[in-house]
Amino acid sequence: MEITWDDRKEAENIKKHGVDFDEASTVILNPRSLFRLNNHSSGTRFEYIGHPDRQRTLFVVTVEKYDNHARIISAREAEPHERKKYEDEKQ
Repeated sequence: MEITWDDRKEAENIKKHGVDFDEASTVILNPRSLFRLNNHSSGTRFEYIGHPDRQRTLFVVTVEKYDNHARIISAREAEPHERKKYEDEKQ
């Protein structure tokens, strides 16, 4: 899978959430991450929850530009309820 992002958007994301998109891409590529589709008003979004490492759990949002290509639009630390869902489903 090809994963891309806008560098300006990544800089904003780092400032706001403290997560760079290179780290976020590891969540997308991790087969243990949870994945779901979200039909947003601006189009279908793909949401991932997973561990880039054992220190934290991330929530990553992408849009698909074409087959086998994801564009990261947001990445942040998962909320407590999202972490719980991830842990419950991965046991």
